[in-house]
Amino acid sequence: MTPARLVMTGLALLGLGAPMAVGLAALSGIGHRWVDILAQFTAPALLVAVLIAAVTLALRLRVAAGGAGLTMLVLMLAFWPQAPSGSRAEDGPGVRVYWANLYAANADVEAIDRSITQANADIVMITELGAVPDAQMKRLLRSYPHRAVGPRVGGLLGPNRSLIASRWPLSRKTYGVKWEDPPVSAVAETPLGPVNLIAVHLTRPWPYQYQ
Repeated sequence: MTPARLVMTGLALLGLGAPMAVGLAALSGIGHRWVDILAQFTAPALLVAVLIAAVTLALRLRVAAGGAGLTMLVLMLAFWPQAPSGSRAEDGPGVRVYWANLYAANADVEAIDRSITQANADIVMITELGAVPDAQMKRLLRSYPHRAVGPRVGGLLGPNRSLIASRWPLSRKTYGVKWEDPPVSAVAETPLGPVNLIAVHLTRPWPYQYQ
C-alpha cells in the first residue's frame, strides 16, 4: 500500500469513528442521558457511513471499505427500531394531538399561530410558551375553549408556562409548581372516552432522571 493510500485509509477509518460511536451508543442500552441523546442520530450517522463506503469503494480502499461496511451494519441494527412502520390508523373515531416545545425565547406569534392552525388538532399541548405568545394566548387557542393553563414561571430564557387546550371538556386538572418547567395534566372527554394528558418538559432518559 502506497503512503497516499495509507493516509486515505486512515482518514476514512477516522471518519467512521463518530458514526460507529452513535451506533454502539444506540445498541448499548446505557441509560445515561448523553448516551441516549447520541443514540437519536442513527439515521444521519448511517448516511455518513454510506457516503464513506461509496468513496472508499470508488478508491478501492479495501480495509476502509470493510470498516464502512461494518459500521453500516451496526447502524442499520441500531436504526431498525426507529424506522417508520408504514402502518395506517384504522378507520373510526380518533384523537389528533398537537404537541410542541415552543422554546421560551420564541416570539414569532405568526409562525406559532400558523403551525397550530395547520395542524388542525383536537388537543394542543405546549411547553415553554414564552412571554410574547403568552400575551396572545386567546388568539392562538381561539379554536380550543377548554384549557388547563399552568403557572407562569421564570427561566434562563425568560418567563414561560405549559398548557393543554382541547375542543372537548377537560377535567381533573393538575399543575406542577416545583419545577423550572412545571407540568400540566388533565383528562379529556373524547369520543374514545376519557384520555389522560400531560404536557411536560422531560429530560432524558425518561422518566424524570437527571444525570
